[in-house]
Amino acid sequence: MERLDEALRQEADTLVRASRIFAADCVSWFAPALYAAPLVLTEALPAPAGIDHHGRVYFNPRWVLKIRDLCGGDRSKLLRQLGFLWYHETAHWLREHAQRAEEMSANPQVWNIATDLEINDGVPEGLELVQHAGVIELALPEHFQLENGQIAEWYYRRLLEQALTHPSPPSPEASGARVLKNQPPAPSHPIRA
Repeated sequence: MERLDEALRQEADTLVRASRIFAADCVSWFAPALYAAPLVLTEALPAPAGIDHHGRVYFNPRWVLKIRDLCGGDRSKLLRQLGFLWYHETAHWLREHAQRAEEMSANPQVWNIATDLEINDGVPEGLELVQHAGVIELALPEHFQLENGQIAEWYYRRLLEQALTHPSPPSPEASGARVLKNQPPAPSHPIRA
């Protein structure tokens, strides 16, 4: 795949930086973590955004531009959705999801979904889940017939229980939800998408 030209890359960078400011305004108690997180733009990430163990937040500029296009020129909607991605990735870090997974030797794919459910079940006022044509693009508890308001360990146990009763592992796709993310390859600095 050809690398994005510099003007589009710069536009994506500007949108991501503006959305961090927007998220910090919406979720003021997250502002210190949002601003402390170094930003890395990389086309190598197979998801819109991710975070590593060091709190570096990664955004794929191609995904940023895709989300921009899906918002149809509505800059406010774009900032709400990219701002949610900032909140979402920072929440993984603040909630110590990577450390908690290690403590319980969790299955990485199931744990990733469980932690996403923990975060995505409560959207702060002013932010918005990424969506296209009214379809939520991120995993939600309802996609797995689970209740909101639980911690990742609870969701993890329920997803494992569901996996025992279904031949394939739990996935939002199986429930009709489309997900814009997947587990990135294991780089030298683990990224949490």
